[in-house]
Amino acid sequence: MQPTYIVPRAAAAQLGAAHRVLFQRIQELTLAGCDNARIAVHVGADAARVFGLLDPSLAHYATRAE
Repeated sequence: MQPTYIVPRAAAAQLGAAHRVLFQRIQELTLAGCDNARIAVHVGADAARVFGLLDPSLAHYATRAE
């Protein structure tokens, strides 16, 4: 049986989900008539929160030991 590489798949799924959520947020703000500057402010803050949620589990994943 071949290895499943579950950890890289799980990490990729989490990052992909974060990207999808943020992209959807951009679409919502665009459709609501927000200009690019306002979208950048909102999505920047949202991205910090979203990726902050992933930080505890992925911060040291696939990093090089120095």
